[in-house]
Amino acid sequence: MPIDTGFLNVSLRDSSSNITASGMTVGQSIDASHLQGIDFFIDHPTWNYDSANDKVYLVDQSTSQAVELTRVGNHFRWSVGANDLGGYATAPGSSVDKTVYAMVSRDTGTARTSLTSKTWTLTLNRRRSFQPTQISGCLLWATAYAVTEAAGASVQTWDDASAQDADLSQATSGQRPVRRNTGEGRPYLEFDGTDDLFATSLANFAAPCTVAVVARARTVDATVRGIVQVGGTNGVRIAFDNANLKGLSGSDVANTTLPATNTWFVAVATKAAGGNVTIQLNLNSPVTGSSSAAVTAGTVQIADTAADAVAAVDVAEVAVWGSVLSAADIETVVNGLGRAYGVL
Repeated sequence: MPIDTGFLNVSLRDSSSNITASGMTVGQSIDASHLQGIDFFIDHPTWNYDSANDKVYLVDQSTSQAVELTRVGNHFRWSVGANDLGGYATAPGSSVDKTVYAMVSRDTGTARTSLTSKTWTLTLNRRRSFQPTQISGCLLWATAYAVTEAAGASVQTWDDASAQDADLSQATSGQRPVRRNTGEGRPYLEFDGTDDLFATSLANFAAPCTVAVVARARTVDATVRGIVQVGGTNGVRIAFDNANLKGLSGSDVANTTLPATNTWFVAVATKAAGGNVTIQLNLNSPVTGSSSAAVTAGTVQIADTAADAVAAVDVAEVAVWGSVLSAADIETVVNGLGRAYGVL
C-alpha cells in the first residue's frame, strides 16, 4: 500500500567513538579507519517498514546525492563510506556542512511513493585518522594530498613529511610527473612511462626496510617495470609485469597477481638485512621469495627505478620504514592507506 504524505520523524540512535553529535547536527570523519556508522530511528504514525518494497536513504538536499541505509533491528544504519554524499570533494583536513534529509521510497511494482523527513545539518570532516609517521621508524612519507600544484600541472618536488625531510624531486622539467585527480577527487601523480622519475636527495635508505605504495598500473607488458625502489643496486623494489605484482631484492623475487590496469591497490614490500623479500597486496597474505642480497644504501626512486624499466604508473602515496614492520603494523598501514584512497 502507498505511504501517507507528511514528515518522517528522525532521531539519532547511536554513534561510534569517532562521531560527535549535538541534536541533529552530526559530525563525521569520512576517512577515519575505525568508523563504524551512525544509527537512526526513523518512524511515522502511518508508516510501517516493508522490507520487500521500502528503501531508506540519507539525501543531500542540494545535490540529491543519496546513500542507502541498512535496516538493523528497529533502526537504520549509515555505514559511513569515504565517498558518501560527495565527501570526497572535501579537502583533507577541512569540513563542509551538508543539508540532508531521510527519505523512504516504496516501490510496489505498480506504484512508487516516497516519504521524507525535515532537513538537518550534517558536517563532513575529512580527517585522516592514519598517518605513516605514527608507526615508529618512518624514514619517508610522500602523499599526493600534500601536493599544492593544480590538477594538470607538472610537479617538481614531492615533499617528504617524515622527520628526514628527504623530498622527492625532478630537476628536468620534461621528466616530471603531472598532478591529477580521480573521478572521486582524490589526488595522485601520473608518470608518463617514457622518462618521468622522482628520487630523493638523501641516500640513507638501506635494509632492513618496509616500503608501502598506493598505485595503479596504466599499461603492462612482459617487461618488469618499477614503481618504487629503496636503496642501492640490490634495493628493495615494488614492480610489475603483465601478470605479476613483484617484490624484489637484487634478482630475487616474490610474485603476487597484479590487479587489472587502472585499478588502485596498496602494496607493501619488506626485506630484512640478510633475509627474504616479501610482497603483500591490499589485505591479502604476504608472499615470500628467497633473497640473500645485501641492500646497500641509496635513494628512493619512483616510476623509473635503477633495476627495472620505466613504468606508466599512477602513484598516490609512498612510505618507507627502517625496519621490517610487524604483521599488525602492516595491516594498519594497508587499512589506513586503503581507506584514504578508496582502495578498501
